[in-house]
Amino acid sequence: MVNSFVWTADEAKYLKAVLRWQDTPEDEKTRAAAAAAAATEAAERRRRQPAGEFRILVIGARGSGKTSILTRFGNGTFRGEGEPPDPFYERGCRHPVDIEGVAYVVDALEMPSKHLLSNPMLEQALNITEAAVLVYDVRDPASLRLAEGLAEFMRDNIGNAAGGKPPRDYALMLVGNKSDVDDEERAVSWAAGSKAATAIKVPGRLGSGLLPSPAAGAGAGPAGLLTPAAVGCAFLEVSAKTGDNIDKVFPQMGREILRIKKLNEQRREQAERLARQAAAAQQAAQEPMKKKLGLWRMISTPFFRRQTAY
Repeated sequence: MVNSFVWTADEAKYLKAVLRWQDTPEDEKTRAAAAAAAATEAAERRRRQPAGEFRILVIGARGSGKTSILTRFGNGTFRGEGEPPDPFYERGCRHPVDIEGVAYVVDALEMPSKHLLSNPMLEQALNITEAAVLVYDVRDPASLRLAEGLAEFMRDNIGNAAGGKPPRDYALMLVGNKSDVDDEERAVSWAAGSKAATAIKVPGRLGSGLLPSPAAGAGAGPAGLLTPAAVGCAFLEVSAKTGDNIDKVFPQMGREILRIKKLNEQRREQAERLARQAAAAQQAAQEPMKKKLGLWRMISTPFFRRQTAY
């Protein structure tokens, strides 16, 4: 026996309304607008998601303002001349930057001043970073000389293949802090800082272009490959106290790192292309010999067979 359903008048009315229901134009517009808003929000989340990280070493003399620069960069604040540095930023910080509309994260590592005389600590810091910001105090010429000595150490440990270590590219910037001081307090002029930066020759830093490497000579790479020329490092004067130019330091270093990575990729592709061309040339050179050998076998085989028959 088939069970039967008995609908009340209200239930029957509701069922008929459900069966006759259709989307109204207003409902369709509302759902379309909600879908577009959700897609826009998802695209914005993807755009703001970091595309990569920059590992940057911040190094300089004691009292040059390394932590103050990081505090201003990461938090937008300054603790004051007589106050101790913010412990949260005393060893570095992580902070987002925007480069040409793409989000990245700066992972800045501050090198404690007490480790500046330890070559193993410096080497380890260089090995785990891609760039360095050399900080000096415009009121202290000795801090500039120390920065120049650190740059020389970096050149010897990054740009040379001595000791069996392959040379690598490394971005570098010389930064004069406390540019807000009066002229009476300033001991290092902007021109002197710029001249020092120009004199810092870092082979790992790529200049405005690539130079074709010579076929031979000291420091020459493989013939035909593009190699970077040794040029002076970037230079900026900043003020952690006022915030002047602080927002330019790490984005500029990020652009330099991206440029180095792009040029390294171009050199890798060029090396692979040259290797393929060399292999093709070697194969082409072997083809005539293979043809001669094949012709000799074709001519000599019947003769040897006759000799064997005797």
